[in-house]
Amino acid sequence: MANNRITIKLSPAERKKLENKLNSETFKRLVALDVKIVSIDAELNAKKLAPKNLGNLRNSISAKQIDELNWQLFASEIYAPFVEFGTGGKVDKNIPKGFKSFAKQFKNSATGSFEDGLISIKSWCRNKGIDEKFAYPILVSLIKNGMEAQPYMIPSLKIAQSQLRRRIKKTIKDFGKQ
Repeated sequence: MANNRITIKLSPAERKKLENKLNSETFKRLVALDVKIVSIDAELNAKKLAPKNLGNLRNSISAKQIDELNWQLFASEIYAPFVEFGTGGKVDKNIPKGFKSFAKQFKNSATGSFEDGLISIKSWCRNKGIDEKFAYPILVSLIKNGMEAQPYMIPSLKIAQSQLRRRIKKTIKDFGKQ
């Protein structure tokens, strides 16, 4: 999910203030700190919201600094987007505005063999205390019917967007007092 970006919408007056103040190295460091704090919070929130089986998905979620003002929030497990958006006919149901084109890139993209899927479902069965003999029909059902989305990244990004907007507005206000 590395292509997601948090976009902050500021009024033209707020944008002008921010642009003027970003020329100040001190102000730029304060905004960079706001971005870092919110990015790390987004990582923690995504990890809390991600479904847990063996913890591989949660452990693959990370926030990575790209440069002073840009961070990337991603999940490196190959199945991460399928958990986020669902599979099969259940993909297009509830994708939030602004994420449809991102989700579309994963539609109809197979990421492993049937055997790989069966191994994963057997592991899930063991973890849930379900007899492994049910792994095959469960996998066939998932392939036929799809899986409901279990969003964890988009809700985290939405929270982060709101937090970052608040923090930057406060930083602009506080910095203006200097």
